[in-house]
Amino acid sequence: MSKREKIMLYVTILLTVVLVGKSLFFDEVKVSGDELKVKKFVELAVKENPKYNNFFARKNIVTYKVTSISKVSEEGTSHIGYMGNDKYIEADVDGKYRVKVTGYFLRILPFKKFSVESNTES
Repeated sequence: MSKREKIMLYVTILLTVVLVGKSLFFDEVKVSGDELKVKKFVELAVKENPKYNNFFARKNIVTYKVTSISKVSEEGTSHIGYMGNDKYIEADVDGKYRVKVTGYFLRILPFKKFSVESNTES
C-alpha cells in the first residue's frame, strides 16, 4: 500500500468515527418545558404514522430523532397530545413550533430530514 493510500484510509476512518460520534451524542436536541412537550408530541406522531412506522422502524434498523425545535410565532396556542408517565396527556402550549426530524439508518447514518409544524388556535 502506498503512502497516499494509507493517508486516505486514515482520513476515511477518522471521518467515520466523527460521523458516528456526531450521530450518537450530538444530534438529538436537549430541551425542557413547553419544548419538551412538543418534542414528545412529535416523537409520538412520527412513531404512530404508518409512513414512518414500517418494518425497518419496528426492527430498530431505522430510527428518527428530533434534531431542532424552534418557536416560529408567539401568537395563539397549539393543542398537542403526548405520552408521559405511561399515559396519554393533552396540553396546550403557547405559540407555534417548527420541529426538524432526522431519520437514521442503524442509528448512525442520516438519510432523511423533514420538519413538522404545530397548528395554532387564536
